[in-house]
Amino acid sequence: GLIVVDIPESLQLERAIHRGLPQAQAEARMRAQATRRERRSAANWLIDNQGDEAVTRRQVAALWSELQHGQIPPAGSY
Repeated sequence: GLIVVDIPESLQLERAIHRGLPQAQAEARMRAQATRRERRSAANWLIDNQGDEAVTRRQVAALWSELQHGQIPPAGSY
């Protein structure tokens, strides 16, 4: 299965710039990637990365625990 860590494009761009990537370079990288719609439609599981790091870590830990124990959840957001 495919796990996608999802974030709206505007927030993705904002975070890349905040990390020091020039806006033009960040936009070019985003254009070179699959679109958000393509990534989301291919995903078996979605991690919502709009919140703070603690929220994302909890989602990842919950999914990882379920995967380790063979409890494969249906596609959806954590």
